[in-house]
Amino acid sequence: MRSIVLSLLLVLASTIGVATGQTGEEIDARVDALSRSLSCPGCDGTPLAKHEFPLATDLKTMIKDLVEEGRSDLEIRKYLFDRYGDAMALSEIEPVSDLSAEEIKTRTETVSKTLRCVVCQNQSIYDSNAPLAEDMRRLVQKRIEAGDSDEEAREYLRNLYGDYVLMSPPLQMNTILLWLGPALLVLLGGVWFLSRLHAAPTASEAALTEEQRARVAEALAERDRSA
Repeated sequence: MRSIVLSLLLVLASTIGVATGQTGEEIDARVDALSRSLSCPGCDGTPLAKHEFPLATDLKTMIKDLVEEGRSDLEIRKYLFDRYGDAMALSEIEPVSDLSAEEIKTRTETVSKTLRCVVCQNQSIYDSNAPLAEDMRRLVQKRIEAGDSDEEAREYLRNLYGDYVLMSPPLQMNTILLWLGPALLVLLGGVWFLSRLHAAPTASEAALTEEQRARVAEALAERDRSA
């Protein structure tokens, strides 16, 4: 009986690998990497991979199910953040990448130039000296050290701070004002200026009106004298 169960499990595992184009080892490696870069919501911001609590076990099982469904790492992170919020964010991130210090620094700078400091006047976190910008740069570095791609690191910050954190936010309904707002302001300012320009009398028109009034007054005075 036991051998039959094991055979069925092997068949199921191979079927999953064919369906998603991944081997069992690749699936396990992705689950492990994701578990190291995400927190257990009840484990004080430490990596999910460190814990065997029921909730942590359930989350790792959920991650594996999503990987087997063919979800990307970015989609899985977004799914978990949408479901559990910032509790999935790590306060400590285990370095799992084999990047050199110079590569980490270069990629951190590259990503930081594309992210906006949320307390500054349209500055990237790379250019800003604000304490929050420094914290955001450090968070980007930790995500890269944890094995995130540049896009995954950006998406992580976007999940925390919203679309505004992107220096070039995507054109969608909730960001359309960020794209069209400056152009609308310029257009409305131009319309207002032109309307005021047409409504105000020119200096030549005002002088001509005064001259006409003087001539009328002189003609009336001449008529009174002749009468």
